[in-house]
Amino acid sequence: MRVLFWGLALFAGAFFSQLIIWKIRLPDRQSKTLLQIFCCIFLGGLFTIWFTGLVFQPLDIIPPQGLSEYLHVSLFFISFTFAYLITYSAIEVDSPSLIMILAIQKAGENGLTKEEFEQSNTDDILTLPRINDLAHDKIAYLQGNKYRLTPKGFLLARIFNSYRKVLNLTAQGG
Repeated sequence: MRVLFWGLALFAGAFFSQLIIWKIRLPDRQSKTLLQIFCCIFLGGLFTIWFTGLVFQPLDIIPPQGLSEYLHVSLFFISFTFAYLITYSAIEVDSPSLIMILAIQKAGENGLTKEEFEQSNTDDILTLPRINDLAHDKIAYLQGNKYRLTPKGFLLARIFNSYRKVLNLTAQGG
């Protein structure tokens, strides 16, 4: 019960901190800021719980006991944080798949003809915003009329390509 309570309490503290910060001003690099918020709340919260011996009086929940429970709380929090970060990236910016689904949904019961679909889903809508995001996050840059990867971009490409090889996936996803 202690692990569940303190893991959720830390996560809720980080989540509500994010909401407050987002209400004040939406950060330029949201995922990076999210990671910073969650790390600070996690480390600060664990230190506070350990140092003060904080007891949650209404439920008589004492702090984690021993290294093992602190590790369990940490694993719980980190797992939730990574799941949240992955989910957040899907809602932060409209993905091409989401844009297409929303276009079809907007057409309603009548559906969307192939021609209307192709006209409404151009590279300007599906591809260029993603390229701009890559440049904004310093993963790629435009040199002359060619896009090139930064060292950060090469690292990401290497990680994803290695992961695809491990899973035996082709470039088309299957």
